[in-house]
Amino acid sequence: MSNGHCRNDSRPVSGRLFPAIGRAIAFSFRSRERLLVEQESPDVIRPGVIRVLFEDYRMVDGIRLPFRTRVILPGATISYTVASVRHNEPVQDAVFRRPPR
Repeated sequence: MSNGHCRNDSRPVSGRLFPAIGRAIAFSFRSRERLLVEQESPDVIRPGVIRVLFEDYRMVDGIRLPFRTRVILPGATISYTVASVRHNEPVQDAVFRRPPR
């Protein structure tokens, strides 16, 4: 567990969040870049843990973002890959309208 200080190298720094209700959630950061690389929390539906890995960080408009996220569940892995990110793009109001039934 981290004492709140980042080491000046590439080793992960870990910590835990203890919510008022529920079990602890663990976080790991790459200390040099201060990037979240892993989150681990208990699976509330079945025995085991859910791991979320944040990978392939890239700079977009001065912000480092993970372009690949893997969610590792008991018995399955789900991967998300981002093709592109655009910030502050105008969005038409029609996007938020409910489709007709």
